[in-house]
Amino acid sequence: MASSSSSRYGVFLSFRGTDTRRTFVSHLHKALVNRGIVTFKDDSKIRTGDPFPHEILEAIQDSTFAVIVISENFTSSKWCLIELQSIMELWSSKKLIVFPIFYGVELSDVRKEEGHFWEPLKLHMCNNSFAEEVPKWKEALTKVSYLNGKDSTKFKDDAAMIDNIVSDIWTRLSSMLPIEFADVVGMTPHMERLDFLLNIRSEKEVRMIGIWGMGGIGKTTISKYLFHQYSGGFSARCFIQDVWKISSSFGLVGLQEKFVSSILPEEHVKLSTLEHGHHHIKSRLGHQRVFVVLDGVDNVDQIRALVKESSMFGRVSYIIITTRDQSLLKTCGIIDRDLYEVSCLESSDSLLLLKRFAFEGGTPPSDIYEQLSLRASQLAHGLPFALEAFGLCFRGKTTPIEWKDELRRLGTTPHESTIQILKISYDDL
Repeated sequence: MASSSSSRYGVFLSFRGTDTRRTFVSHLHKALVNRGIVTFKDDSKIRTGDPFPHEILEAIQDSTFAVIVISENFTSSKWCLIELQSIMELWSSKKLIVFPIFYGVELSDVRKEEGHFWEPLKLHMCNNSFAEEVPKWKEALTKVSYLNGKDSTKFKDDAAMIDNIVSDIWTRLSSMLPIEFADVVGMTPHMERLDFLLNIRSEKEVRMIGIWGMGGIGKTTISKYLFHQYSGGFSARCFIQDVWKISSSFGLVGLQEKFVSSILPEEHVKLSTLEHGHHHIKSRLGHQRVFVVLDGVDNVDQIRALVKESSMFGRVSYIIITTRDQSLLKTCGIIDRDLYEVSCLESSDSLLLLKRFAFEGGTPPSDIYEQLSLRASQLAHGLPFALEAFGLCFRGKTTPIEWKDELRRLGTTPHESTIQILKISYDDL
């Protein structure tokens, strides 16, 4: 699969210009860019008889995601169909992730190969220049219609749909980002302990590992690093972030659908009940070695929805669960040996992390700033999220006097980020 780190674009936008360029696509493109996702949107106008621009094909090949907006007149455009064929060829060779959006068209109309949506293909068939290509376009349309995407009829308005699309793509791109070991402060001791705990050579059917600790302490970063370090040798893998949020928004069946589409990206499945979901997961993954990270679990039912029994996955599979609630992990049957508590950073690592955010290059300009940094790091009590917040706060202070004033303020009134971290953990308790 294309890597988000090696690709020039996070998203390639494919659409029928006359249908959506000035409306839905313009808002979607803006939302993607505002979220920091590098997006290719072709704004050139191709006249009849012009050759298909080579730079567009290059952009498709150099993207991680292809978002295809299939609208009412999509098939009227030969260039849209050429794009679609190229995209689906890359998808078939696992070089591109395809994300279809059915905008103003019924999914059933796209699948049944008849009616108004398919009518333009008959005209293309009459054109000697494209007659041989039409069967390939039909095949690409059929394939894309069965992929997991978004249907505009399921959302109250375009704004809600765009928020959902951007959030979904952002989550998936974030989980694909490689984590450089040298850039993660304090990761070495975590990996030394978890490497022994994980024990990849185990012959158990399914090994469940629980990672727990208070909010802001770095559970997600640790689990992402584990995922990128260990998941490469497995036949199926996925990282699902903010499980609690998905469950809250779409229910447990929606969580199952998200899981299936993440671990089997080529599948579009609509599940009716939890039992239907259990059966589908077991039938598709019961003989595969899987490596799954469920990040941010806050209810035991979320785990049971995806891992009801060990036979749902093949032998030597791994399920990594991160949560703030240790008792939740024990309720799932995870024994003490397979639990890992994430502790706060040691004082030396805390100081290193704060300086990384507080100073350009991570190096204080003088000894006085070194001493002030030490005092600031102590106020964060080893919480990575708080250290980042403090470091960014001090980055704007250019004199020792400003640092000392801020330290006095923080010493009597904790920084809002620290308050938020503690509040989250307190609410959970």
